[in-house]
Amino acid sequence: MGGAEWGRLAPGGSVTGGSTWTSLDGAAPRHLYLSGPWSRNVGEWDSLLARELHFRRARFPSLVRSGKAGWAVDSIHVGGESTRAPLPRELRRLLTEGGLEPAPGAEVALEVAPQEVRPERVDEWIRAGVTRLNLRTPAPGVPADWPRTTHLDRLVSWGVDLAFGHLEGSADPLELLEAVILRWTPPQVSLVEAAVEAPGEGSQAGADELGQDHLADLYLELTRRLDSAGYRQWSFTHFALPGREPVHQQAVLQGVPYLGLGPGAHSHLPGRRFWNLEDPGAYTSRLALQQDPAAGEDQATADQRLLEMLWRSLSLAGGLDLRASGLHHPRSLRDRWVSAGFARPCRERLRLTPPGWLVLDSLVLELADAWPREGEQAQVFMNGE
Repeated sequence: MGGAEWGRLAPGGSVTGGSTWTSLDGAAPRHLYLSGPWSRNVGEWDSLLARELHFRRARFPSLVRSGKAGWAVDSIHVGGESTRAPLPRELRRLLTEGGLEPAPGAEVALEVAPQEVRPERVDEWIRAGVTRLNLRTPAPGVPADWPRTTHLDRLVSWGVDLAFGHLEGSADPLELLEAVILRWTPPQVSLVEAAVEAPGEGSQAGADELGQDHLADLYLELTRRLDSAGYRQWSFTHFALPGREPVHQQAVLQGVPYLGLGPGAHSHLPGRRFWNLEDPGAYTSRLALQQDPAAGEDQATADQRLLEMLWRSLSLAGGLDLRASGLHHPRSLRDRWVSAGFARPCRERLRLTPPGWLVLDSLVLELADAWPREGEQAQVFMNGE
């Protein structure tokens, strides 16, 4: 089995440059990504993000014209390489001071380490408006009733990350899946690729190849076991019980506009992508001077937009609608991928299989080469099935 190669064409590539825009066209995004707390100082995280929220708000004409204090959102996701999860009181202050108004049924999600999950803290997060927790990879030996005893089962939803790869001293992901995660039955499971260290001796090139083969085989076995346990693979690394897909993750992979706040956060808006300064000190200093904390922006070229659209489409279980593609010979390409085991035998859609997702980047480039370049850009439809 060839090695995994996904991710190198994933949306988010950037070109550095100054951010000079003063206003943003269109409606304000209804999905927000927030960098998790970057210090132990309680009160700093929520106040700074609230300040950036007001700064960004002034640049959306639709919000300014409304005259309303609130900013209605469908999802808020707090994540990243944070030192801790936000305290419930910090989250409440951010929602209040930032003027955020989660819409009915909105998802408010936090990424947390399992050791931060305690029943009293989960209850406080729920009272603060949290609807979903996403747990980083747990340690072996956690009891099967842990979701009940920690009150995770009181949330609207929750999910677990499973890091996989050949890491010295790490738990076997297959054993972790069977002994811990599947006994919990979380509504969502996400596969997170870890750094690969190939076992055995030999040249570095040979070790890299062995490592990638190991990673690919491990990915296929994990997808098989999750499928057997009743999980639906809705994207190349995301699984959910039927009807329990996470709102924010789906929106991002479907290309829905979202705004990122905090150090290092990226924003993807119609016609414009920008990202904040990564250093928390520099980010804080910019806001103290009432200056834009953005580090740079870019505007994707037509070829970049095509690659991103194809990557998003094929990374989802619903795939790409051939009827709207404008391809000259779409069925021959589909049949070739089906014969190779990369795509499912669907009449009017290109829907990848797990082996196809392993070579996602190569398939995207092959499809882009066959894509019509002249005339009006074909409209491509994505759905969740």
